[in-house]
Amino acid sequence: MAGGWKRIKEEPVHRRLHDELLARINRGELRPGDRFPSENEIIATYGVSSTTARRALYDLTREGFLIRVRGKGSFVADQRQQGKRLMVGVLFPTRAVNDRLLDDYYFGRVLQGVHGAIQQAGGNTVLLTLPDVDGPETGEGGSYARLLADHPELTHLVVLAPFAPQKPGLIWLARQREETGQGPLTVVAGARWEDVPLPWVDTDNAGSGREVARHLVGLGHRRIAGLFGPEKEANSRDRASGFGQELAACGIQVKRVESGVPGTTGRASGRAWIACQPDAGVWPDNFAEETAKYWLTLPPGERPTAIFAAGQSFVIGVLRAVRQLGLRIPADLSLVGFDDAISPHWLELFDPPLTTVRQPLVTLGRAAGLVLGLGIGFDQVRDEGGFAADSDVPDVPDVADVADVARVIFEGMAVEVRRQRPMGWLLPNELIVRGSTGPAPPVRPRR
Repeated sequence: MAGGWKRIKEEPVHRRLHDELLARINRGELRPGDRFPSENEIIATYGVSSTTARRALYDLTREGFLIRVRGKGSFVADQRQQGKRLMVGVLFPTRAVNDRLLDDYYFGRVLQGVHGAIQQAGGNTVLLTLPDVDGPETGEGGSYARLLADHPELTHLVVLAPFAPQKPGLIWLARQREETGQGPLTVVAGARWEDVPLPWVDTDNAGSGREVARHLVGLGHRRIAGLFGPEKEANSRDRASGFGQELAACGIQVKRVESGVPGTTGRASGRAWIACQPDAGVWPDNFAEETAKYWLTLPPGERPTAIFAAGQSFVIGVLRAVRQLGLRIPADLSLVGFDDAISPHWLELFDPPLTTVRQPLVTLGRAAGLVLGLGIGFDQVRDEGGFAADSDVPDVPDVADVADVARVIFEGMAVEVRRQRPMGWLLPNELIVRGSTGPAPPVRPRR
């Protein structure tokens, strides 16, 4: 194959290699169903690096010319699938989100990023919600199996901010791809669980919780409360965990309370409360309002002087409680929110402007789309017996590859790469400090 080597020696090497391998398929040397040369075989035949071989294999798989089967290798795809146009499903967690997508601060911006990346790659996006078929009668895979049956055209899938009850379906989806080579390549955006074997892109919710805690402690607050979503949800869990850990590291006693109703606090000099919304039966803003009213009607020397409301609905609930009680922000209570929604309806509630955590939502969506397009993080799937080590399944990308991907996708952002399987990218958030946080009010002695 010396002639082939000369042909692919010029830059870009991975694309020249791709074209040579594709020519072998088009010439009929490799027919549908044939086992494709492994990465090591390609390296030995063409004298290229593992990075170049891996990228060419990823591109051929992404374009539909190859099917990769875990533990067995890559195979030439059916001719009907070869050169198939990139068709990316964007899966929303509920139909309600899809119905009000253009007005939704979170999902609208993430979708903007996904769509831009896929359009740049020459593909199409289709908006999806899970069919309402979950239950014991639906069999393995549940609504995800029904989704794939209804949309066989999908080549890739972005699952946006899935809820915890969707975890079994996500695990099934990964297994299908791993064991059969069928189904769309999938990435999770805006959530992550260690036991879900799919690549993911998320924002650093735990890091933001820690940063909020440091900000409030730095202002002199020692009685601090946090309101979070259900603890089984990944984002709520991480925000509450980071917040509580940082407060504890600052020497503040942290108490987790059930259903948002704390017990008597006493007059401890440092006390923090963390309340997570119950899984069902209460709206987030009502939960936040009732919990905040309880906290804020404690004696002045016992009630919190700062609240971290880790969600827009929680901010609204706290504001209702503050206004009903005639308190002032930040003179009586400092308030920090999460997400920096900009709309007239939202802004009219705030005087002074809200200190909050801003997530890079467009970048989050763009990253998910580009991770799919580059094929980074796939075929590195967890199973009960460990991980595949055979040469037919590409390993985790080299450090240089990861750095290159991060530079392309995140444009210099300080992204943390989680190299353990499943692979993930953690994007930093930004704390926007405005007028709703200030120094802790002095404690008035009891008379």
